Amino acid sequence: MADKTPTIKHRIKEGEIKNGKPRHLYSKLIVFNMLTDKKRVIATIISVTGCCALLVGGFTIQYAIQNSISGQFDKYEIYDQRVFYDKELSETAAEDIKAVLDEKGASTFEVRDKYQGVNVGGRVFTAEIVAGNLKEIEPFFRLRDAYTGNELPLDTQGVWVHKKVAETYDVHAGDDIIIYNSQMKPFHILVAGVYDNHIGRYMFMTDETYAETFETETVHNAYLVKLNGADNKDVENSVTAVKGFAKISDVAQLRETYKKISSVLDSVSLICIVMSAMMAYFILLNLVSMFLNQKKRELTIMRVNGFTFGQVINYVAKEFVVTTTIGIVLGLISGSLLGLRVIKLLESDQIQFDRSIQWNGWIFSVLITLVFVTAICIPAFRKIKYLKLTDINE
Repeated sequence: MADKTPTIKHRIKEGEIKNGKPRHLYSKLIVFNMLTDKKRVIATIISVTGCCALLVGGFTIQYAIQNSISGQFDKYEIYDQRVFYDKELSETAAEDIKAVLDEKGASTFEVRDKYQGVNVGGRVFTAEIVAGNLKEIEPFFRLRDAYTGNELPLDTQGVWVHKKVAETYDVHAGDDIIIYNSQMKPFHILVAGVYDNHIGRYMFMTDETYAETFETETVHNAYLVKLNGADNKDVENSVTAVKGFAKISDVAQLRETYKKISSVLDSVSLICIVMSAMMAYFILLNLVSMFLNQKKRELTIMRVNGFTFGQVINYVAKEFVVTTTIGIVLGLISGSLLGLRVIKLLESDQIQFDRSIQWNGWIFSVLITLVFVTAICIPAFRKIKYLKLTDINE
């Protein structure tokens, strides 16, 4: 019986191969190769996934910390200085400091700002209780609902707590917590809601809520200050000379302090890049070499039958394009989850890092992974050019 298997000539007529270039043959062979060598394919995908995941994890941690610092002072805490005064040193301290700040052209917002003990479900910690006319705090401190992003109804009775405190101590709007005064006398107060913030353990309430809760008049002791172009040092020197001045907190210096602390974690990205490069070199290089050795006879036959070097490279490279793409997609997902897990472990009840997807980190991770894979594949693929007829028997 005659062999009815379609010849190359018949396949050309049928349109399966046109002008010597396979239309669907490459795709079928690639799928066949991947199915018949599942272990190598899975190992390749896992290697690319690990390489990309390390990069994504490192960049996620780095950008999450950097964005939380910049976000805190660009998005929420948008004043320049916090000037504290002590009326026990001078009864006119508030008025005198206000006069100096007004003279310099600075804007001010007066608050009561002191650390006090807080008890939530039997767990005691300290928080910075800030009381003032919250309806006018917007130009100095932007308070937004942690879950909706909307402006808060700041005339509401109760205390607004930071999202990380709410998560750590399982606090929700409507809950009852205890705040201690300076004599550690407990006072119950309702949680008005949860606001968004990155750094600090502030709890906000109105002057009326403070007075009603602690059964005493609200005594302010600080100004939030926006310099409006005034010289930072000049303002600082002027207010420190006022009788009754207690201390000053410069937001720019505080920002730089946080940046210096976080810069230590920049090395995490470098370590991840080095580890990714090592993984790509030692594992991927072996897998590529293994693939070429297994396919040496097949590739040699292709060259003997007239396939150009470019066509053979195209055939070989397509499988690595598929496996690399799958590995990168899995790496982006697993790396983001890894980074999120790490930054949650690094957080405390007064620090919440940026947990959003770090798109810059994704882009850099994909590019670096592609560079690693390309840098390994190109030298390995060059060996195809030097295949000899004798390789058919190997």
